Amino acid sequence: MESVIRGGRAGVKGITFYSDSFKSRATRKKTGEIATTIKRIEHSKLQKISLVANKIPLVRGLWLFVDILVQAWKIYLALLSLNLFFWVFFTSNRTETTIFETYINEFFYDVKVHFGVILCFLLLYGIFIKVSPLGKYHAAEHMVDNAFEKTGDCELHNVTQASRIHESCGTNFVVFLLIFYFIFFLIVDHYYLVVVLSVMFGYEVYKIDSKWLLPLLKPFYWIGALFQYVLFTSVPKREHIEVAVASYKLLLESEGKH
Repeated sequence: MESVIRGGRAGVKGITFYSDSFKSRATRKKTGEIATTIKRIEHSKLQKISLVANKIPLVRGLWLFVDILVQAWKIYLALLSLNLFFWVFFTSNRTETTIFETYINEFFYDVKVHFGVILCFLLLYGIFIKVSPLGKYHAAEHMVDNAFEKTGDCELHNVTQASRIHESCGTNFVVFLLIFYFIFFLIVDHYYLVVVLSVMFGYEVYKIDSKWLLPLLKPFYWIGALFQYVLFTSVPKREHIEVAVASYKLLLESEGKH
């Protein structure tokens, strides 16, 4: 059964789901109770621009990437700071100026260092998700949507049997982004242009839904599924699934679909 859900986002305290008209959020209070909120999405000027941008090939991927960075900038800033800390720690025999200059030079011009830093960033992000409630809520977010799309039922007993791997997870987008990033890094001199091109082309491949082309992309989706399973989700407990179900049901009820 096709869901009215257009997207979801897990956090360390709960889960948010979106439709075209509403945004629902459920969190677990310290008392153990589940708190839910539902808001009608007001189409501001910025959101209207977003709706237009999301229809323009190549532009929509860049728009989404910027939106993700804005929404979770604290997490990315913390991980980048931690990455730089480790670099300074392992090169502590140099002066501060030399350390920073070396880090910048090697990051931009040494392929091994460059992709080593990116790998470390992904691993740190994955570890953060694994050890925090975020991984469990992320899995529960996937499970409730998988259950509803497969059976039209999002009751707890059904959701607990669903897969925590989702084909529309943004992890798959990251896989395609990294593939193009590696290609463009080797052939384009300007670093920021590499980032922009990688996001734009990676997202367009991620959005492909042609029955002729999808089989060719299956291996990359397998990689994405592996990343989801190993790094970006963890086995949720009943308390996490209950939060996901509460948020999902609230949105369905608001849309008159439940």
